[in-house]
Amino acid sequence: MALRGPRPENKIYELAGEHSFSISELAEEVSRQSSRPVVHKDLPAADIEAALLGFGLPPMIVDVVVDASVKKG
Repeated sequence: MALRGPRPENKIYELAGEHSFSISELAEEVSRQSSRPVVHKDLPAADIEAALLGFGLPPMIVDVVVDASVKKG
């Protein structure tokens, strides 16, 4: 079913499927499917913060995104 156009009420769309995967694994699969090199690169928190602030996101939102994006431990 396409997600464009009218949508039925009270319908749940599963976006992830049954298996979890890392962003690096996603990049590998996109690369394989597209026959183009796709690489995932972790960025330091300061670089993520600078980019998001540069896009005009509010600092409160940037803080949440950076916190969720940075590997812990």
